[in-house]
Amino acid sequence: MNEIEIQGDFFEPLSPKSQEARMVVQGDRIAIWRGEKRLADGLEIRSIHQEESIFFRCGRQFRAKTPLPATFLTARRTKMQNFIAWLEEFSLARALALSLILLALIFAYRFVFMAFGETMAQVFPDAWERQIGRNAYRGMALLYFSESHVSAERQKNIQRRAADMARKASLVRNPEILFHAAPRIGPNAMAFPGGPIVVTDELVALLDADEELLGIIAHELAHVEYRHSLEQIIDIVGVSVLAALLFGADDTIMEEISAVAINVWAFKNSRDFEREADSKGVGILEKAEISKTHFLSALGKLVRHACRDKSAKAREQCITGTKSGWLSSHPPTAIRIESLSGR
Repeated sequence: MNEIEIQGDFFEPLSPKSQEARMVVQGDRIAIWRGEKRLADGLEIRSIHQEESIFFRCGRQFRAKTPLPATFLTARRTKMQNFIAWLEEFSLARALALSLILLALIFAYRFVFMAFGETMAQVFPDAWERQIGRNAYRGMALLYFSESHVSAERQKNIQRRAADMARKASLVRNPEILFHAAPRIGPNAMAFPGGPIVVTDELVALLDADEELLGIIAHELAHVEYRHSLEQIIDIVGVSVLAALLFGADDTIMEEISAVAINVWAFKNSRDFEREADSKGVGILEKAEISKTHFLSALGKLVRHACRDKSAKAREQCITGTKSGWLSSHPPTAIRIESLSGR
């Protein structure tokens, strides 16, 4: 097994002070030595910057005195990173190759992803979708969510009944239901890709009965089941997804997709998505023997809350086409209620 020794400066976690040291690489094993003393062993690389600085997962850093050997870099980059490094070494042939790739990506995005976003969403790996959802939820939690004040008993009861609804409806996906206070968002429920579904305390306070909450949750379960949020993300970052499929997904691509997912709850959902979720949600309620009137009642309360500060004249227009809160990306509530009432 070939051994590589690289001279440089070694930094302990969070320390600005360096020590002259050498990095010894044997296959996948990396150790740091200073003279005859071993400072660290079994290090795992988190990232490499500018072909000289190595950041390890434990927080340590090594900065080489000369550019890192090409064999070392190639073996430890992802396919995508190696491809980008190859393109950075300019030549006419590589510039032409990059131009052709960009044209192909633009063509694929315009004519493939936009036309087959639904198909892409359905074949997208479940594990990736859940990872995107978890990352997006954590991002939202840092920005908007705080600990819920809904009693633990009530939370567990709603979670149990929601899981029972999903089971009776034979849903493929049964996401976790979480509760958070979110005064900056207000009465809301949001489904992250693959779950979880977050219900705000403000929504719990607005809706009197648990059955009304379950009506809203059934709607969100339908979004998760149909992978609507994922389809939106694919439509927005389709080129990144294509790159992941071509060159192998890495953490950077997944982080970029997750960043988009943080804001997906505020996007304008297509009305087709909402009609699908309404219809499927009512079906979920019916199989759980919960009347759809609870969902319709919840819609009415949400729209009245959204329009509460309007003048009497403007309130009627607001109710037929509200643009705030949970209803901001949905078709006019009056039309939804009329459509669902006729089922």
